[in-house]
Amino acid sequence: MSSIKQIQANIESHLSMRDLVEVYERMAANTMRKIRDAILASREYYHNLAKLSAEVGADLSSVEEIKSKKSALVLLSSDDGMYGEIMDKVFGRFLKEIKEHPAADVYISGKVGQELIAVVSPRTKYQALAVVELDDDSLMTTIGETLWKYREVEIFFGQFESIVRQEPNSRVLSVNQLESAQDSWAGDVVARLKYLYEPSVEKISDKFSKGIFVGVLQQTFKEDELAKNASRLMHLDKALSEIEKKLGSEQAKFGKANKRRVSKKQQLQLAGYKAMSKIRRSYV
Repeated sequence: MSSIKQIQANIESHLSMRDLVEVYERMAANTMRKIRDAILASREYYHNLAKLSAEVGADLSSVEEIKSKKSALVLLSSDDGMYGEIMDKVFGRFLKEIKEHPAADVYISGKVGQELIAVVSPRTKYQALAVVELDDDSLMTTIGETLWKYREVEIFFGQFESIVRQEPNSRVLSVNQLESAQDSWAGDVVARLKYLYEPSVEKISDKFSKGIFVGVLQQTFKEDELAKNASRLMHLDKALSEIEKKLGSEQAKFGKANKRRVSKKQQLQLAGYKAMSKIRRSYV
């Protein structure tokens, strides 16, 4: 049976852990709100960029000539944990694809994914990518430049479905898809304007296509971050419920132990009173 001091120590520990989890919950909720706003803003940017590219009528054939014939597989993870099951699910899907496409170049963003691959598939060679902060456009552009050279890039990430549901997903970025994206927005162009291209239409085409590529890439990173934070909220909520149960159990133990202590103290006091009364009567 635990002593009262031990029970008190357990209660203090659970209270501290509860406070910490509540702080992480607030942080995750705030991050989710920021990401939602960022996703909506980037959707509008991507939409307008694609419309402009369609209006210019850029020919993507020049892009096809400079691209590598190789493909790349990219895993989005994190530098820290407490994201529930979503990263494990995404990693499982990513690992399966690596085995099916051994010739593809592999990129992993985040220490969690890099540690997982080192344990599960230590022979897999990969290139590390930094975890991108939401407002770090410069780093996002650098990563985009790295991946732009590939004929096809498949990104593995967490997809936000709802606050209680996040699913592993993948998104393929390729020249053909960029062409399709431009064609889908071409209908939005009411009147085509005539443009002068400097230095050339090919370079302008490359610029627009690369902008769309980086835009979709950035959108994917943000969607993954949204899914991870939603998963983190659910994970923390479960942890908080478990802490509350343990805290309630320890507080109940403390109440019983304290009651026993008070009862024992009262019994000792009563026994002492009886003993003193007996001694007094013996002197009378």
